[in-house]
Amino acid sequence: MPGTEPVDECCHISQRVHGDGMFGHADVVYCEYSPDLARRLPWIPGDARSALVVILPATEAVHADALCHATPNAVLPRPFTQNAVLSSLVLARSQFSYERRLRSKIEKLDDNLRSMRTVERAKAILMATRQMPETEAYGFIRRQAMDRRVSASAVAAAIVDSFELLGYDHQQ
Repeated sequence: MPGTEPVDECCHISQRVHGDGMFGHADVVYCEYSPDLARRLPWIPGDARSALVVILPATEAVHADALCHATPNAVLPRPFTQNAVLSSLVLARSQFSYERRLRSKIEKLDDNLRSMRTVERAKAILMATRQMPETEAYGFIRRQAMDRRVSASAVAAAIVDSFELLGYDHQQ
């Protein structure tokens, strides 16, 4: 049928990927909608390895909660048109890329927060065990980090770990 080449190619790719079970190696995965779609995905919803496009049925009712739980990057309603297929592909890849960048930023922020907590804990340990004021405790951690050419959080983690290893309880 003229004008269905992109749809035919997507169906061919989808069958090949689905048949080989290689969802994680595809840039975009097209999946038929079903109410239990989130359970059938080879990844945890929200932790996808590929962009997901859900193919919506032409006449069957779609449950909004089930669709949201599958966390698709785009939807493709039946009947297909060339523009709809292309739009779903572009949108899915764009959304997936954007979400991946956001997740990376969140991971970095989580790492920074953990580091800050570790430094705060190490400062508290130094303040309690060496009777140092807070600024001096932080200065000690920074000097040790510079002398050893490691991060302040690495020095702080070593202080906290050694303190815990020796069995001290700085809360007392």
